[in-house]
Amino acid sequence: MKKILKKYPIWVWFTGLILVFGEWAIYSLAPVLAKLIGTYNYVFCPKFQFEDNIPLISQFVFIYTFLSYAFWIIFPVIIAIKTERKNFYNVSIAMAIALTIGFLIFVFLPTYQDRELEGLLEAVNKPGLSNWLLKNIYNSDGGKIAYDMMPSYHCLISTMCYLGLHKEKNVHKGYKITGFICMILIIISTIFTRQHYILDIISGVGLAIISYAVIYFINPGEKIVNKKIKNVE
Repeated sequence: MKKILKKYPIWVWFTGLILVFGEWAIYSLAPVLAKLIGTYNYVFCPKFQFEDNIPLISQFVFIYTFLSYAFWIIFPVIIAIKTERKNFYNVSIAMAIALTIGFLIFVFLPTYQDRELEGLLEAVNKPGLSNWLLKNIYNSDGGKIAYDMMPSYHCLISTMCYLGLHKEKNVHKGYKITGFICMILIIISTIFTRQHYILDIISGVGLAIISYAVIYFINPGEKIVNKKIKNVE
């Protein structure tokens, strides 16, 4: 274990933690700014009518919480360790851009969900560990009314974690398959925990793909690596 820890710089092991705390910071700051500048006066609900027929399956809360945060912590570390340094830089830049755009959407185009109107609060009051856990998530995320639904950061970050590995030839297929399965499960969990609407998911996944594609094309990671090599020489 000591050899593994010493093999990679300390920043590698904090990569995933920085991502998780960064997401928390954005969710905390966005509503404060939105209320300050008054955009919450124009908040809207991005729900399609058919989404009222989607069942609440509280057991998906374990994927929504435990799997997602484990995925976000572990896979950025894998990207840092198992892929080329330029790829790690590219993924980090793409993630920063996507999260920033999402933050701006939270502030200037805020959305909401009325959980009380949709009967979700009544549903999670039923007995069971999964209902209890989901109830606590609802309470910590606005209670009766949830804000900053679109884009879904669960979908955005999970998609980016998978994209960071999927084209790398030196990465074992097992990591790629595991990453893809985790991404799909987390996306599905946002639906059946009724934490997000379809448009939230589409915008989250789409924002991740577009940001990654643009940065992959520009390839700033290679420029950063080459600059560091020149400085060493």
